[in-house]
Amino acid sequence: MGQNLIVTSPKNIFDVDQLHAALDEIFQDYGERGTERNLVFFIHGRGKQPEKGIKRHLPHIEGQYGAKVIMFRWVGAYDGIFGFPKIAAQKAAGDLYKTIQLLEAYKGKYPDRFSSLNLSFLTHSMGSIVFEEMIREHHKTLPVNLFDTILLSSPASESEGHAHWADRVNVGSHLYITLNRKDRLLKWAQRKEKSARLGQRLRGYRLSQRAQYIDLSLTGVGHRYYVAERKKNDHTGQKHNPYIASFYHQIVNGQSVDLETFDGIKRIVRNRIYVFKKAIAEQ
Repeated sequence: MGQNLIVTSPKNIFDVDQLHAALDEIFQDYGERGTERNLVFFIHGRGKQPEKGIKRHLPHIEGQYGAKVIMFRWVGAYDGIFGFPKIAAQKAAGDLYKTIQLLEAYKGKYPDRFSSLNLSFLTHSMGSIVFEEMIREHHKTLPVNLFDTILLSSPASESEGHAHWADRVNVGSHLYITLNRKDRLLKWAQRKEKSARLGQRLRGYRLSQRAQYIDLSLTGVGHRYYVAERKKNDHTGQKHNPYIASFYHQIVNGQSVDLETFDGIKRIVRNRIYVFKKAIAEQ
C-alpha cells in the first residue's frame, strides 16, 4: 500500500524521515537561482497520489503564488471514485506530527535560512482530516506558531465538534477555515458520512474562537478554489474573483489578512464568519 511521503518536485520524493534532505534541496535551489520564495506545507485531498500532486498541485500552487511547496502525501487517499478514506487520513496523523517536529528542528538548526521567508500551512478537502487528527492527538507537544498562517481550504472534517480541536490549534499564528454552502462534493460527503462537513455547513454548530471563517457561498466557486482556473470554462477555481485571489495570495504566502478592513467582505455573520462578495463584474 506504500507509505506517507514528502514531495517537492517530480524528481524529489522523500520518506518522511528524510524531510531535512528535502529542505536541503529546496534551499540549494534558492541558492542557485539567487531568489528566496516563501514555503507552503501542503496536504492534499483524496485522489491518486503522489501522481495527482506532481501533475497538478505542485505546479499550480508554485506558479500562481510564487512559493515553493512541500507536499505531505498520505497513503490510502484513493479508494475508488465513490470512496471517502477517512480512516486512512486519520492514520497519517502520526507521520504528519513527525514531519512538523523535523521541520521545527531544521528551522532551529538553520534560522538564517528562514529569516526572510514566511511559512504557511495549507490543506485541501480531506487533508483537513489528517491535520485535525494530529491536533487531537498531539496538540500539547506541537511547536507553537511554527507557521505564519494555517488555511483549511474546503475542509472535509465534520462540522460538529470542530471547535473543540480548532481551539487547540497553536502550531500557527493565524487560522482560517473556508466555507461554501454550494460545494457539491462536500454535500455528497455529508450524505455519505451522514454528518455535515466543515467546509460546507456551519449553521447550528459552535464556532472556534481561534479561527476566522471565510464564506465563499456567494462567489460561485465549487470545491477546488485554492488555485485559479486552469483553462477556459473550468468549473473549478476562483471564478476570476479578485477578492478570493488577493486573500489566497496573502495567506498562502504566510501573510495574515485584516478581514475587518478587507475590501472583499460583504458582511460579517456571528462575529467570525466573513462573507465574501461576488466578483466586481457580477455585482
